[in-house]
Amino acid sequence: MFMQMLDVTILNTAIPSMAEHLGTSPFSLHAVILAYGLAVAVCTPASGWLADRFGSRAIFAASVALFTVSSLAAGLSQSLWFLVLVRVLQGAGAALMVPVGLAAILHHYPRDRYLKVMNYVTIPGLVGPLLGPLLGGWLTEYASWRWIFFINVPIGLIGLMLIKRCMPDYRNPQARRFDTYGFLLFAGGIAVLTTALDALGQQAWPAAIALPLAALALLPLFWCTRHFGRHEAPLFSPALWRLKGFRAGILATLLGRLGTGAIPLLVPLFLQLALGFSPIKAGACVGIASIGAIGAKPLLPMLIRHFGRARLLTATNVLLAFTTWAFGWFTPDSAGAWLIVLLLLNGALNSTQYTVLNAATVTELPTDLTNMGNTGWITAMQLSIAFGLAFGSLLLAALAPVGLTGVALLPAFHWTFAVLALLTLIAIWFGRDVSESPKQVGTR
Repeated sequence: MFMQMLDVTILNTAIPSMAEHLGTSPFSLHAVILAYGLAVAVCTPASGWLADRFGSRAIFAASVALFTVSSLAAGLSQSLWFLVLVRVLQGAGAALMVPVGLAAILHHYPRDRYLKVMNYVTIPGLVGPLLGPLLGGWLTEYASWRWIFFINVPIGLIGLMLIKRCMPDYRNPQARRFDTYGFLLFAGGIAVLTTALDALGQQAWPAAIALPLAALALLPLFWCTRHFGRHEAPLFSPALWRLKGFRAGILATLLGRLGTGAIPLLVPLFLQLALGFSPIKAGACVGIASIGAIGAKPLLPMLIRHFGRARLLTATNVLLAFTTWAFGWFTPDSAGAWLIVLLLLNGALNSTQYTVLNAATVTELPTDLTNMGNTGWITAMQLSIAFGLAFGSLLLAALAPVGLTGVALLPAFHWTFAVLALLTLIAIWFGRDVSESPKQVGTR
């Protein structure tokens, strides 16, 4: 988790420098981030079946190995398109790491201890975002952007040694045949839809092509829902959707994280391109959000016990919408102490939203649907981030005419942050119905 989160955040502050060396625009380079997020979202649904069939230890080790090798290849990239290709491979490796690891935790610990355990497990994952922006800025400014990928190699090798010694091995001897047809429908629809939206945002395709293609991509997604209801061992069982708490958690995740998914990309761009921050200064500022996220973790069991999941999630989404909107009001002269406060608050709120959604969606699942439900929630999380990146980039590209630099970009960023804040507010409607555990998860 540390390696994956480090990789996700270390890249953002290096984008302007990478764009210069690869001979492209910083706005075009978001394809490198989008390719990774899309690969994670598309490949995650296969993780549960692979772990059941081949064992959690073998699949976890294979995912870390793939991630490490593709990181090395990314650092050696000489063109944008090769970098995008190896980022897809990185995303495929990351798609297996998190769900297989979380499923192992769900199997290993009682449900009433899940939140407490996750608070400890996710801290290394939060240290990654703390170090990532600062380390990315430092490496970009004093070494080379290529080292933001090379740094994953020793971490991956150490991880492989620890997996062999410490990783528990869970598998399901009765694992059924993989739902290949359902997977291809789902993956194909998601890939085409996201690619069409991205091409529209980058003005790579005319709207007359991109919009019909995006609409056409909805057909396999609709058909796969019908297929899941007929298949004897579907990729995602309709029984999951009939669970009110799970359904509310998925919808709240899709919309809530859609509004915040583009923030890790947009804020470093905003600080560097509009406010004139150096890569290392922007990285230090963005890393501050992780301090807020880590600081919020010990308080969450008490907050959930006192307020309940639904009320805490509602308050969190309201405040997240406010902090997202507030980013767009800073100028080069006003980005001082209040920016630090806003970053700390935004980090704490993002951590709270993630934890509440995760606990509300997966901890009340019946045992026979645990792996599938856990995979479904992580898929929804990754989809919301991928779509958030595509939508945020599309919106910013539409509002920022080519050639604008410096403070001339401020209005474009202001309205982009405002629209993303509105999406977060819409998620409140679905968050009202998330499950409330009578067990007071994580408080025993």
